[in-house]
Amino acid sequence: SHWKKLGCPRFVVAPMVDNPELSFCLLHHKYDAQAAYTPMLHSRTFSENKKYRSQEFTTCKEDRQMNVEKW
Repeated sequence: SHWKKLGCPRFVVAPMVDNPELSFCLLHHKYDAQAAYTPMLHSRTFSENKKYRSQEFTTCKEDRQMNVEKW
């Protein structure tokens, strides 16, 4: 039933561990994925380490907001 609530997406993307999140976002857009899993971040490292934050949140002009639906 959960899969049906999502609209039975055919193209699903998920980030790989220790790979750039920007690459993940660009692949999501390039292949018009219908569902995406979000990456997990280490909250303590994120809050305390500026370098970690800047590595996890890079962008470029080709990046754009993904459509998000609550289930």
